[in-house]
Amino acid sequence: MSVRLKLMGLLVALSILTSGCTAALIGVAAAGGATYWYVRGESRTQYPQDVPAVFNAAVAVLEQDMKVPIESRSYDATVGRIRARRADDNEVKVALTLLASNVTRVAVRVGIAGDRHWNELFLDHLTKRLGPPA
Repeated sequence: MSVRLKLMGLLVALSILTSGCTAALIGVAAAGGATYWYVRGESRTQYPQDVPAVFNAAVAVLEQDMKVPIESRSYDATVGRIRARRADDNEVKVALTLLASNVTRVAVRVGIAGDRHWNELFLDHLTKRLGPPA
């Protein structure tokens, strides 16, 4: 393959990586010192607490802070799942996973495509209840 073709391939790859498409797929938000990862419509962070504590705080955020009715919920010592429905009929999914002793990952997603602003608002409320992420 010629040097010119390799260079063109590199330029195409760089233009894709620096375009808005990548920014739409992967982003990091820092709000009030909290770090949230936004990947393909889902926001994630970790809290230095066990699953039951994070689960109870997430339920309180949805029901009390954001007034979003919960349709189903379950948890044990290592995982938790919450499904809720916003007034605009978009489904909210919250998934909790114990990563290490007293470190729980929270992943939140709205609908199919996601809602970055709403996800971050949810995580901001959760941070107010739990303290800063790990």
